[in-house]
Amino acid sequence: MELACNIGTTDYTDEHQVFGGISFPTLRRAVGREPDGTTVPDPAFVTIDIEHVSVESVV
Repeated sequence: MELACNIGTTDYTDEHQVFGGISFPTLRRAVGREPDGTTVPDPAFVTIDIEHVSVESVV
């Protein structure tokens, strides 16, 4: 992921939960990355919390 101004980011997914028999990450964070590749965990540029996932079967 790359945000405006060519700032390097690292994308983390955590807190997996099972919905409909499939595991989904329910927390996604984009944090800064230094030129040497190390991450800057705070503050996160983007945080997405997922509370519910619907899984439907398509035949």
